[in-house]
Parts: sequence; C-alpha cells; structure tokens
Amino acid sequence: MNEEQIAFFKNSRREHFERKGDLMADIAGLRTQLAQQIEKEASDSLLNLIASNYKELEMLNHEHFRRLRSICDDEQKLTFDSLLFDLAKKGELRGRTH
Repeated sequence: MNEEQIAFFKNSRREHFERKGDLMADIAGLRTQLAQQIEKEASDSLLNLIASNYKELEMLNHEHFRRLRSICDDEQKLTFDSLLFDLAKKGELRGRTH
C-alpha cells in the first residue's frame, strides 16, 4: 500500500470502529433489557430493535470493506478479496457482543 492508501485505511478504520462501538453499545443495552424481562415473553418490539441494530452493523461492515477495497489496485483487490473471504469463513467479520 502507498502512503495515501495507508492514511485512508487508518482514517476509515478509526471512523468505522467509532460507529461500530456505538452500535455495539446499543445492542448490549437492548440485550440487557431483554435479560431483565426473563420472567415474561420477549417483546417483539425489543427483539425487532436488536435485529435492526444487527442489520445496521452488517451494513456498516459491508460498506467499510467496500470503501477499503475501492482504493486498491487490481492486484491488491485480489489479495483483499481473499483475506475478506477467509475472515468471513472464520466468522471474524461479525461484531462481538459477549
């Protein structure tokens, strides 16, 4: 990677983790609310909020990797794609909430 790509990558990564951290905190709070309701049926509205946040997290991850890939040359894209597929197979692209 050249210096411009490295700078873009670092900035994009920082922004991504800030946004991801906010979403993960929201998910954790919602899961806490769900746990507090253990004595009764889970509310559809709470479950829908959790699902919506996970969907947003997946979209955020997808767009982040698209941005990173967009600055790669053709050779770098092959390496990037291979790495991304390996991470996806291992399940390491998903945000951790526990």
